[in-house]
Amino acid sequence: MAYTEQNFAVFKGEGRRIRITVKDENDKPLDLTDFTDIKWRLAKSFKDPLPLVDKTLDGLDGDIVIEDGPGGVVIVRIRPEDIPTKVGAYLHEMRITEDEDSISTVMTGVMTVKESLFGSDVAPAVP
Repeated sequence: MAYTEQNFAVFKGEGRRIRITVKDENDKPLDLTDFTDIKWRLAKSFKDPLPLVDKTLDGLDGDIVIEDGPGGVVIVRIRPEDIPTKVGAYLHEMRITEDEDSISTVMTGVMTVKESLFGSDVAPAVP
């Protein structure tokens, strides 16, 4: 089941942990225990050929973690250096893969980057 309009705001230089409970078509938590592919992307628009941020479950940095497999709970870690330096709206989307025939978008929305008095105290990884 895809959750749309999962919108949130961040200030420049902030980091976030987004906690998502993935649910099935009956609105029950989806058991993610055996899932090996979960992705989260951030882009300026659908027309951009490459995402600004691309996180995967198998990443060595632990930016996507299955917190509770049977309960369907996933944590996406957005680091301060992942936050774009330009104020504005960015699209985000999460996709899970159970097997080659079962690929599902489970969350979409807008991440709004706001100005901060602290600016960007970290070196940004994205423009």
